[in-house]
This record gives sequence, structure tokens and C-alpha cells, in this order.
Amino acid sequence: MLSIKQEVFKLLSGFIILAIFMFTSLMYLNVNYGISTDTRNTLAYQGALLERSVIETGVMPELVNSEILSVYTDIKDMPLYIKESFSWLEMESGIMLEKQLYDDLDKGRYVYAMKYLIRGLDKSIYIVSDYDEELEEKIRYEATIQKGNLIHIFTGIILIVLSIFLFSKILYWRLFNPVEQLFYWITSLDEGNAPSRKELKYFELIKIVDELKQNLKKQKEIIEKEEFFLRTLSHELRTPIAIISSSGELLERLAIPNDTVERATGRIMYAVKNMKTLVQTLLWLSRKNETPLSVNRINSSTMIRKIVEDNMYLSQDREIRLNMDRLDTNAELLDNYSAIQLVLENLIRNAIQYTYKGEITLEASSHTVTIKNPLSMDTTTTEVESYGVGLYLVEKICSTKKYKFELVIEKNTVIAKVTFIPLITD
Repeated sequence: MLSIKQEVFKLLSGFIILAIFMFTSLMYLNVNYGISTDTRNTLAYQGALLERSVIETGVMPELVNSEILSVYTDIKDMPLYIKESFSWLEMESGIMLEKQLYDDLDKGRYVYAMKYLIRGLDKSIYIVSDYDEELEEKIRYEATIQKGNLIHIFTGIILIVLSIFLFSKILYWRLFNPVEQLFYWITSLDEGNAPSRKELKYFELIKIVDELKQNLKKQKEIIEKEEFFLRTLSHELRTPIAIISSSGELLERLAIPNDTVERATGRIMYAVKNMKTLVQTLLWLSRKNETPLSVNRINSSTMIRKIVEDNMYLSQDREIRLNMDRLDTNAELLDNYSAIQLVLENLIRNAIQYTYKGEITLEASSHTVTIKNPLSMDTTTTEVESYGVGLYLVEKICSTKKYKFELVIEKNTVIAKVTFIPLITD
């Protein structure tokens, strides 16, 4: 991909080539037009001299008759190849015509012809300038003349190149230098080193910097609010969690032996444990990973089954089937328990919550977990792509822990796939 500077230099290079081509073409046209104009003026001047002499003396002076310039009062006096090559009678007065001809000896000639009306005699004369092409070609390409022409052409080309080079320098300092200043600042987005208005020069660039500063300020405020919320949440939850935890332990010790009571107490303690891990994870995220999380050996199949059991209440009054046949019971991870649990719990809960009918498939193999659920007619693609705060938390944890997370929709099926860090064994 080209940069702006490369693109401009590319365009300027093309412009230089075009300008040189146009210059040489104009030089060629100018030389040919100059020769033609000069010859026409010579013929017209010869006619004007004769006309003035006739007006002053009343008679036609002796006519010029040379190989370069000849004047005829009668068409019959002309050489045959000239007489037959021009329509002398229909020719307009004062208009020069030119043709490449061959004389009686079959030698190349270049002939300029003009019909000129002598007003004193009310009669036309015929002025002819006849050049030997071979001799003219020899003179035209004579070394000193050719060298002089080439020097003029190369001087013109050098002046064009220098002009465009200077223009490029001015263009760079006037336009691209402010753009580069903006680019270097955008790569760092350091508010303290933002380019000044004087450096940027242009309203559009100044507007971009101002907008970016405003967005940075808003983003900083949002991050600060998020961090404050996470710190406050984790801090304020500690006390009620501790109370619930100690009360649950007391219930476990005092509980009458009964399956129902034991099951209820177990669920309370399990919920408290999950709340503790959630608080630890949120606090870890809010502290920008200053301290590493603990690492445990986790059986992903067991964790998934437990999460499904805890969230089955979301499937009430719905025709939902959960297929867990593809859960590898030997699939293990060596990672932080709470981070893995938060990722899987949010994805499984979303799959159950957004499925109204059909089969949800859960797969676990090695270090990869895949969850597939049908896309309900009542669920829009936008809802699936957002999946609420849960998906945001999943993306945040995956980004921080370097997990690979994919969420795609294929044939009315939502596929969520997480690839954790592989378990390295000896």
C-alpha cells in the first residue's frame, strides 16, 4: 500500500514525463509554425515591394527569379511540376500553400506558393519559394545547428525538472510536513506532544487533532469510570461475600443430616465461591494485570457440565436440547480457574438465553471449546453480535489472557469458539 508521499511523487513523476513530452511537442510545432510563418511573411513582403513599386512608377519592375524565390506574372512561365500541383486560378490572394513535390529530374522539392493581387495593376502575380529537400536536410542536420537545437531542448527540459522539483519541495513543506506531523502524533496519541496549530497550518488538520483530543478525553473518562466501578464493586462485595461465606459454613456444621438441606447448602457455598472468583478476576482486570492470577489444572468437560446445570433454569418453557456428547472427559487446561469459568459461563448462558427452540451443541477437545446454538427467528443478528455485557467480559478476558475468541453466524447457527493456551506436558 502506497503512502501519501509516495503517491504524490508517483503522480509528479508522471507529470514531469508528460510536461517534457508536451514541451518537446510544442518546440517541434513552434519550429514548424515559425518556419511556415517566416516563409509566408517573406512571400507577402516580396509582393508588397512589387506593389509599392508599381504604385510609385506605374510599371512592374524587373521580377525576381531565383531557385529560392521566383515571381511569375503568368502561370505558363512556371515549371511544369509547380504549375500542375497548385490550383492557381482558384487560390485566394495572400494565402500561402505548401507541398512536397518532385521536379522533372525526380528530385525532392518543398514548394511554398502564394497568389498576390497587385492593386495598382489590378492583376495577380504568383510568388514561389522552392527548396531542394536534400540540401535543406543537410543544412538542418549540420553539426553546429543540431548541437545548438539540442542544447536549447535540454536546457528547457532541465528548467522544467528544476521547476517541478522546487514545486515538490514547496508542496512538501506546505502540505505534507503538517500531515506527517499529524501522522507521527496519531501513532503515539500523546496529548502533551500534540502538534500546535501553527505546525498544522490547515483548518482540516487542526479539526482532526481537536476531535481526537476530545475523543481521547472521553475515552480516558470512560476507562476511569470503568476502573472505578470495578474497584468499587470488588471492594464493596467483599463484606457481603464474607458474611454469606461464614454463614454458609455455619449452616454446614449445624445442618441436620438431610439430602435437601445439604444440596441447598452446597449450592450456596458454590455460589459464594463463584462470587469470590468473579471479584478476584474483576479486580485483576481493573488493576491492568499488575499481579498474575493463580494457575490450576482444570477439566473443561467437568466445568462445562456444572455451568450447564447452574444455568438450566434459563431454558424453562422452551424446547431446548443440550448435546454434550462431544465433550472430551480427558480435556484439561492449566490456567486460572476463575478466568476460564467466566469465559465459559457467559458463552453458555448466552447460548441458552438466546435459544428458543432447537439443539445446543457443546464441544470440548484438547484446549478448544466450541458452543453452537440455533439462531431464533425472534433474535436479530445485532442482538447475537452484542450478547450484552457478558460478551464484553469474554472479549476482555480473552484479549488480556491471549485466548483466541471467534463468534460467527453460519446458516442460522451461532458458533462461539474459544482456543485457550495449550496445556504443555512433559
